[in-house]
Amino acid sequence: MWDSIAEELWLIVAKSLKAHRLARQGPVAATGTRDSTLEILVGDDGWVNHRENGILYSFDVTKCMFSWGNLSEKLRMAKLDCKDEVIVDLFAGIGYFVLPFLV
Repeated sequence: MWDSIAEELWLIVAKSLKAHRLARQGPVAATGTRDSTLEILVGDDGWVNHRENGILYSFDVTKCMFSWGNLSEKLRMAKLDCKDEVIVDLFAGIGYFVLPFLV
């Protein structure tokens, strides 16, 4: 039953929320990597902008995970005095920890 009305239902939900896009987060995969399992229900793409601590992150939520849980660590990193230091980010991603150094 739900499959037959899903598309129309999600359009109604998005409209009632005045949203252009609507997505559903899937479970964290057991692959050992933090791959996105987000499914776009309404909208054309998964590109979002997220502002945090003066930094504007722009990324595709269907390709990249964003962790709200790292907020305190990102704030701590942003307070470190790194003048005249060389910073190397050994992790791929959207710059969770490196970008706060630049602010």
